[in-house]
Amino acid sequence: MIEWQTDPTKELMTWHEAMKYAESLGNGWRLPTRAELVDAYDNNVEGFIEDSYWSSNEYVGYNTDAWFVNFERGDVIDHHKTNNKYVRCVREIKGE
Repeated sequence: MIEWQTDPTKELMTWHEAMKYAESLGNGWRLPTRAELVDAYDNNVEGFIEDSYWSSNEYVGYNTDAWFVNFERGDVIDHHKTNNKYVRCVREIKGE
């Protein structure tokens, strides 16, 4: 089970900046996987704006790109890591 960051940064970041940002939060926070972002979109998880969010998944075979999910249309697209996207981190939580 995962917990979504409740007060994510409003700053746009490159993929590398996003990875460093997630690490700086400590306490197990990380960038979500592509699948976790798709699940959040499909299940209308609150707190996302209609824009693009970086995932932790790199594009296999083309290491200058990573995957993002667009929360306006639900598109899953790869983009160059130097582009700016939003970031919302997740962390694992223990089930009850």
